[in-house]
Amino acid sequence: MYIRFVIPVRDTRCRAELGFFYGAFKIFADERFLECWERCELRREIDWFNDHLDAPDAVARRFGRHGPRSGVCWFRDTAQVCIRRARYAGWLMGELGTPVAEIRSHRPGPLVWADEQQIVALAGPHVPQAF
Repeated sequence: MYIRFVIPVRDTRCRAELGFFYGAFKIFADERFLECWERCELRREIDWFNDHLDAPDAVARRFGRHGPRSGVCWFRDTAQVCIRRARYAGWLMGELGTPVAEIRSHRPGPLVWADEQQIVALAGPHVPQAF
């Protein structure tokens, strides 16, 4: 089982909802939240991911004349610490006005990259949507 945390914004290139990291960065750019505790706490959580989660080597593949196809990131269901922290970050983001949904899939799509905690799979119509 694979788990993904998404916000209600679709990436038109890969036709999938954007992940919660994108939503967090939008919150950090919004000056309305500079002094609130939720933003500080969210920064702490994102910093934890930056320190403990590897960045994927690849998030897209090129397929001949069809050009590149983008991938989306999923947590493995065994990455319980990451999932717990992502749920907390999602709750914080919801408190700041950006809802985060959790989606699950047994078949996330063709694999582009993987490590012990996460995978990147090619996006497509098979990717479940939350919003």
